[in-house]
Formats: sequence, C-alpha cells, structure tokens
Amino acid sequence: MWLDESHTSAIVGRIVLRRDASKNLIFLVIERDGIQVQAVMNKQHWPSTFGENHFQILSGAIGLGDIIYVKGVPGRTKSGQLSIRATCLKMLSPCLHIYPKKHVLLEDENIRYRQRYLDMLVHRSTVDLFLKRSKIIRTIRSFFDTREFVEIETPVLSLMAGGANAKPFTTRMDVMNLDLQMRIAPELYLKQLVIGGIDRVYEIGKQFRNEDVATKVNGSTIVEWETADGQIHQIDFSQPFKRIEIIPELEKALGVTLPNVNDQSSMETLLQLCNERNIVVQKPFTLPRILDKLISELIEPKCIDPTFVVGHPVCMSPLAKSGENPELADRFELFVGTKELANAYMELNDPAEQRRRFASQRMARDQGDVEAQPMDESFCLALEYALPPTVGWGLGIDRFCMLMTGTKRIKELIAFPILKPLEHTTEPSVNQPK
Repeated sequence: MWLDESHTSAIVGRIVLRRDASKNLIFLVIERDGIQVQAVMNKQHWPSTFGENHFQILSGAIGLGDIIYVKGVPGRTKSGQLSIRATCLKMLSPCLHIYPKKHVLLEDENIRYRQRYLDMLVHRSTVDLFLKRSKIIRTIRSFFDTREFVEIETPVLSLMAGGANAKPFTTRMDVMNLDLQMRIAPELYLKQLVIGGIDRVYEIGKQFRNEDVATKVNGSTIVEWETADGQIHQIDFSQPFKRIEIIPELEKALGVTLPNVNDQSSMETLLQLCNERNIVVQKPFTLPRILDKLISELIEPKCIDPTFVVGHPVCMSPLAKSGENPELADRFELFVGTKELANAYMELNDPAEQRRRFASQRMARDQGDVEAQPMDESFCLALEYALPPTVGWGLGIDRFCMLMTGTKRIKELIAFPILKPLEHTTEPSVNQPK
C-alpha cells in the first residue's frame, strides 16, 4: 500500500543490497547511520519525462556500494516492508570496487585493520564499537565536568618525558635545533597546575610509550586527574573488590620472608628467588624491575575479578608519598581480568625527597634502564612552591573500553592501529574493480 503521489520523501544512502525481480522491477536496500530503507524501482511508475531508456540505463549503472539519492512515494510492499517507491534516483558517488564478502574480511585481519573503512562497511559491529568508545569517553568527561574539574591540555612534546617509568619516543624540532620527547604521562604538568591554584584538574589524551603493543597501543588514550586535599583512602576497598598486599602475597607465593626490598642489598636474594622459580628478569637488574617481574608473574594472574593491589615498595613508586609505613607507597593499582586498569597514589610533595627519588632513578638509568625516570629539576623547583596534599589517578581508556564492551583485542577498538608495512604477497586482493 502506497501513499498518494502528493506525499513524497527523499533519502540519501549507500546501496548495501540489490535484488532484481525482473528487468523492470528492482529492489534496493539503502543504508545510512545503521538504518536501512528499501527503495523500489518499478518501470511502471517511472516518470516518462526522463525518456524511454532512462530506467534501463540508470538501473544498469548503479550497484553495491554506490551512494545515491532517492525520491519517491513512501509505503509498504506486498510483504509489508516499509519502502519508498522511487520516482527519481541520482548517483551521488559511485563505488568503483566490488564489495568483499564478509568471511574474507573476518579471515584476514590485515585487510580489516589496513582498510578499516571496508571493515566498517561490511561489519556494522565495528562501527558500533567505535560509537560505544566515543560514548564512554563522553561519559568520563561529563563525570569530571559535573564535579568541577578543569580540563587542561598539557604538552605532547617536551625536552624531557616524565611522570611514569617507560621508554619514550624521540623526535627533533629543526627550527629550534632541539631533540624532543613525546610524553609518556601528563602527571608532572598537572601537579604544577595544582601548585598554581587549580585544585581539580584532568586531561584526556594520548600517551606514547615505546614498548610492546601486544596488549597496549601507541599512542594509548589515558585520563589522568589530580585533586588537592583528597585522600586516597576515600576509595572504597571493601567487597566485592578484592585487596592484595604486595609483600605478604609475594612471601606467601615464594614461601620465604623477604628482606627490605627497598635496600640494594636485597637484589641478590630477589634474583636468586627468581632463578629458582624460572622467572626470567631482563637486564639491567634493578630492584623496581625485579619486583615488577615478580608481581607480574605471581600476583597479576590472580587478579581476574576487580582487585586492588596495594603496598607497593617505595622504590617502585618514585612520585608517590609514603604511607604509615615509610617503606611502602600510599598507592594502589586496580586490576581487572589480570590487566592493570588504573594507577593512583598520594602525590609526593616534599621537594628534597623527590630529588632523592629522582637521583635513585638516575642511577638506574646509568645502569641501562631506559624506562627509569630522568631528573626533572624544573618539577622539583615547582614543588618548592608547595604542592597541597594531592591525589592523582590514571585510567587507561583503551583497556577500560575493552572491559565495558567485552572486546578481547585492543586493536578492535582503535580505528587505525599502527601496523608493520606489508611485504610482497601473493594473496588475492579484495580491491577488485567493478
């Protein structure tokens, strides 16, 4: 049943399905923003003003993937499907290639990731993932905005990348004859903003860490915030969230009482414990690297359900204030599905102690640890102007989106992940011309 000719509608979209009932009756499924509408081309209702052969010429010219404009009378076909009976159709942008079959893209990740637009055209689920990610980020931003946090952008390029232990990317600014590093965290800048009087500040942005991309991505998207006069213990550690103390848990797993792991003299004992249990620690050997390896092997696999890991040795936390126990940082990490989701701590605000911590990190760098943090004297100078008691928190948005969407591979949530260039291949290409 169709409305009368005085009621017309128009749509613009991509042809995703074509079915020819006869040479004079063609059904097109047109899609836009995930919504599909059927257009019916019937020569019987085609305007004669277009010319005798116009219908055949036009129907022979359009195909899958083409972007078209359709104007006509809305109604329902005999099967009851909502449709538009075309009285005018225009080609807006032709697709010059044959659409690949779904199973071809599913079996070849190279195609899906390198030609993401094809993946999106064939798999609506890919588009839905990107939309969910966008909504999650909007919700995070709204959370902070409604609590009167100020969003401020900090430098992506600087003379010295700090705020976390990671190997930075380097680049060069020719006009100023400077070697620069891409940021690995905005933390030090955010704390300087707190010193300057912005008590609640956050940033959502890219961080670049020159490391393994199997479970991470470069650059990863992180939200990091700092709030003055906050207490890390305002976070609820009660059930259903599990809480693991690092040193007691390691002692339980190793079956020994550990020495003071902040003391360099404990390194030989820790390495021996690793060797006895076939835990491989990569050189250079430093206390933070050995402890991090022990935690990743003996504690993280137990963090399947949401788990707060607490009681980090101070040597692992150069920017965190000590808690009641001066050997332990006032810090926690949140793990879900054995992967770190968030990292938070009370910020160290003693400039003398911060310089001492940086000096310890510099010793590790001198031993070859490229992930150790550099001495940042400009930040220490800022601390001399008094950083109020401050809590900082960093959340990996990519992993958080994986958790919220049930996605198993981080590349599925990245629109255009970095891939190695393809070498010569004899595999058939999906880019077949029509």
